Amino acid sequence: MKKPYVIAVAGVSGSGKTTFSNVLAEALGLKLFGFDDFFFRFPQNNPVEAEKIVGVPFDKFDLLGYTKQVFQNIDVATQYANAAWEYAKQVLDKELPKWAGDAKAVILDFAGMDKEFFKQADLKIFVQADENLRVEKMMAREAEMGRFSQKEASILNEMSIERNSHLLGLQDILIGNDYQGLDYFKRESKKIAEILSSKGII
Repeated sequence: MKKPYVIAVAGVSGSGKTTFSNVLAEALGLKLFGFDDFFFRFPQNNPVEAEKIVGVPFDKFDLLGYTKQVFQNIDVATQYANAAWEYAKQVLDKELPKWAGDAKAVILDFAGMDKEFFKQADLKIFVQADENLRVEKMMAREAEMGRFSQKEASILNEMSIERNSHLLGLQDILIGNDYQGLDYFKRESKKIAEILSSKGII
């Protein structure tokens, strides 16, 4: 089965990466796959390895509670994210063509990609925002969702910076986010759609 054209979207947590990915997927009419699915699915499919990293057995009935354990310590969070990413790469290598189906291209909203994976993507996009505003928005998001405490969100932020900042500069397209609404994301998505359409990719 032929490998699809891969559009990889990277960015630090809270930068608007996932929002942009969703706007882009709608504009291009493509399937979108996100790293969060693999991050949360990792312990379900690798409970022994997850327990070695986190230090407590995986509880399938309390996935959020288990994930909160990950963000008690930056070293544990980083090790866990690395393992989840390796798991994601294995799954993608086997399943991505099947998931793409008849589509010629797919979008990957993947935080924490390694450099080689990002560089191999056919179209590399990095979403960037003002650092102070990004952190403020991310903390507000977590508080509103009630998912992580301020301490856990701070560790998530630290890990996200460590795992994503090294990709800045490798992108084909840099998307700035001023948090003023979706109009800019829509305009940029339309430009990308026109480029890919002219090349017969979509």
